[in-house]
This record gives sequence, structure tokens and C-alpha cells, in this order.
Amino acid sequence: MHETPINFLAGFFGGLASSVLLSPLDALRIQHQLNEKTLIDKQILSRAVIGCVSSQPAFWGMFWATRNLVRDKINKNLEPWVSSSIASTLCNPLFCFRTRICSQENLKHDVKTVWKGTMNLKDRWTRGLGLTYFHNVQFAFLVPLVEMMRNPEKDTASSTILKTAVGKIIVGTVWYPIEVFRTFKRMGQDKNIYEFAFSKEKGVFWRGYPIFLIRSVPQTAISLGTAMWLTG
Repeated sequence: MHETPINFLAGFFGGLASSVLLSPLDALRIQHQLNEKTLIDKQILSRAVIGCVSSQPAFWGMFWATRNLVRDKINKNLEPWVSSSIASTLCNPLFCFRTRICSQENLKHDVKTVWKGTMNLKDRWTRGLGLTYFHNVQFAFLVPLVEMMRNPEKDTASSTILKTAVGKIIVGTVWYPIEVFRTFKRMGQDKNIYEFAFSKEKGVFWRGYPIFLIRSVPQTAISLGTAMWLTG
């Protein structure tokens, strides 16, 4: 039990580092997924940092703390999904805020207004959450895949992060279309996935995929890989 705070801090600081470093790419990913024009300026950059720092460190901290609590109690293949889904549930309003603060649609509102608007949403705890649960199935594949590739006794922090990146590319590509649909859901889109697919142009589910490769892959690799290395 005493290891749980250590796991939380390892995940939190891994998430914090990746949030600060990669927040500009997070803004680009959201812009591309929503088919907005590419815009990176001082305002966008500052809002991206705020959105990412408000959500990602908390998620990774809760993920690793929860994992430490439940991994000896449930099936090892199911555990990453359970841990990530618990953390996602607790952080869902924060992830909605991250998406909304990075969207150009909300540039006319200041940060405080976007925060209050998000926290006043009646569905802030559930908006896009079902998609997140499905999206988190990838953790049930990603974590065991990285564990299979790495050697805790020999791997350095950099080699652990590199192996995590390889795993994320493989697993994340399969689940990427769900990530795009979830972004629209967090912005308030109310169509189901079939209506959404037929109401948008061909290729909508792969919008922003290059940004995913240069943003989400390093973000997960740094957050997950760092925590794996720190916790052994």
C-alpha cells in the first residue's frame, strides 16, 4: 500500500513532463481532427499548456496508483483496462476541458469562461466516456506488449521509452478512429458513430493521424515509459 503514493507521483511527473513538452502538438491534433485551420500562436500555445497540464498528469498519476492497488486482485490482462478506465472516469471533465480549450471555436472565450462552461455541463462526467472505455482497451494490449519487449534489469529510461513508443504506434493506430470521434463528442457532437461517418467527408477518421504519430506516441512513451522505468 505504501507504494501507491510513489506510483502516483511517478505517473504524475511523467505526465507533467510530456504535457509541457508536447502541448503544442496536442493543440494541432485537436485542430486537425475538428478540421479547423492550423493555428499556432501565443494564445493557442498557452491554452494548450493549461489544457494538457490540467488533465494528463492527473490521469497518469491515478492510472499508476490504481494499477498498484488492483493488479494483484484481478486478471493481469484486464488490469490495464480497469486502471485506465477508473482514471479516465475521474478525469473525464478535465479531458473535456482540454479539448474545448484547444479548439478555435472557444478562442473568443477566456480560459476561466471555458473552464466554468465545461464544469457546468450536465454531462461533463459522461461526455465521450463510453468511447474512452472502448479506447482504453488498447491499454490491455499496450502495457503487456511493452512489458514483453522490455528487460527491467537492463533497460535504461531511454530504451524503455523507445520500446513504449513502438508499442504505442502499433496499438494506437488500430484505435485512432475512435479517438477522432471522441474529440467531436467532447465538443458536443450528438450523432452516433454511423451518422457521424456518413455526415462527414471520406477519411474523417484519419484526420490528424500524422500529428498523432508525433504527439500521442511521444506523450504516451514519455508518460508510460518513464513511470515503468521508475517503478521497475
